[in-house]
Amino acid sequence: MTNSRQPIPRKKKSATSRRSPRKTTKKAVRTTMPIWLRNVLVAVIVAFFSVAFYYFFIRPYAYRWKPCYGLKAYGICVPCCYDVHGIDISHYQGDIDWGQLTQSRLTDFPIEFVFMKATEGGDHGDDTFARNFSEAGKHGFIRGAYHFFSPVTDPLKQADFFIRTVKLAPGDLPPVLDVEVTGKKKKEELQGNIKRWLDRIAVSYTHLRAHETRHDLVCRLLLEKKKDTRGETIKRCCCTADIRRRMKMGWRKTECLAS
Repeated sequence: MTNSRQPIPRKKKSATSRRSPRKTTKKAVRTTMPIWLRNVLVAVIVAFFSVAFYYFFIRPYAYRWKPCYGLKAYGICVPCCYDVHGIDISHYQGDIDWGQLTQSRLTDFPIEFVFMKATEGGDHGDDTFARNFSEAGKHGFIRGAYHFFSPVTDPLKQADFFIRTVKLAPGDLPPVLDVEVTGKKKKEELQGNIKRWLDRIAVSYTHLRAHETRHDLVCRLLLEKKKDTRGETIKRCCCTADIRRRMKMGWRKTECLAS
């Protein structure tokens, strides 16, 4: 008896079954921005840059396009009917050509006084103050100093810093406080801090003409600066009471007659 093994039939794999299944790739769907949304974004961007351009480049010089009801001088509109004119300076103006500034005395609007920034806050001094204060005196300008007030710093600390920095002599103008920012302080609190600064300053500069009124100051400036054709100071009679009477009557220009 013979045993014959018959081979087991194997199932042949077709060529198609060997192949890996095809990966189906989805085409990316391109979404377009709605026209109205694009226009809104463009308008917002244009508005932002327009406001920034105006704030940094146009606003600081907007006064040049305003109507002038006085007279033009020094590139600005000088208020009419004032006898005395002055300027204020700080490190923002850079180096001052004091020789050229004295030439203003030959114009219709001579510069008589100069206020200089001395201090800011409790410990920041203007690095040009010492030089400007000295040069202003040498060139015959009536000098003044001012402090830039910081609402977030103790007012007495600021006042003491100003007193240590600024040494005013008789003939100099009284100290001036420059308040431009509120520091999110309430009105009453800010006013109280300003008064504390002023009170400390008033006690420390009693040698200045604290009682001098605005009208007295005008007369003093005219008395000290007006010269006759021979270069001598003209004696003038500026009666404060008379000036006040004229001011109430609407006559703004101070008249000092030669004696």
